[in-house]
Amino acid sequence: MMGTRMFKSVTRTWNPWTGCDHGCTYCWARDLATGRLQRSSKYMAGFNPRFHPTALDVKFRPGEFVFVVSMGDLWGSWVPVYAIEAILEVIRRFPKTDFLLQTKNPARYLEFDLPHNVYAGVTIESDVPHP
Repeated sequence: MMGTRMFKSVTRTWNPWTGCDHGCTYCWARDLATGRLQRSSKYMAGFNPRFHPTALDVKFRPGEFVFVVSMGDLWGSWVPVYAIEAILEVIRRFPKTDFLLQTKNPARYLEFDLPHNVYAGVTIESDVPHP
C-alpha cells in the first residue's frame, strides 16, 4: 500500500491537474514541485496551475483508493469547468475504484454531479504561524 502521512488507506495518486493559486504558507506540494520535482515535465512551470490531458489516459483497478490531484487544488476558482468534467468522466469509467478529492473551496463541489465512488474532502488552512 502506498499510503501518505495523512491518508494511510490511499493506494495511488493521480495528478491530471497540478498546481494551486491559494499560496498557503505551509504547502508541502508546492515545496515538492519547486524542489525535488522541478525538472519533471509536470512541474517545469513550477506550481502554476496546469491541466495535463495526457494523464486522462489511465486505468484503475477495482479496490484501489486513489487520491486525485494530491499536487494541487482541482476545485480552485481558477480551474476551468472542462478540466474538472474531463477528470470526473474518467472517474465515472471506474465505478469499482474509490477516489479521494480534497479542496479548500468545497462550495465548488455543488456545481458538479460527483460520482458515487468519490470521497469529497476539505482541507482547512490557518493563518496561525507554526514552528
